[in-house]
Amino acid sequence: MYVCLCNRITDSEIRRHASVAVCTPGAVYRARGVAPRCGKCIPMLRSILQEAQAGLKQETAVNSDTDALVAPAA
Repeated sequence: MYVCLCNRITDSEIRRHASVAVCTPGAVYRARGVAPRCGKCIPMLRSILQEAQAGLKQETAVNSDTDALVAPAA
């Protein structure tokens, strides 16, 4: 779905940016080589970034817990 109509930025693009590093709306725009125009998309963009980053943190925590359960090689 399009989140920013002015710059044609989709929710999947935003999630991709969030998965690479801790990200801000400004970083998403810079990565696309554009700037916010009307700004109506910023709240939704922030929400998607927060949701995606929270999912990554949870996934990382689960992976590290699983790694701790594996016995070290002798």
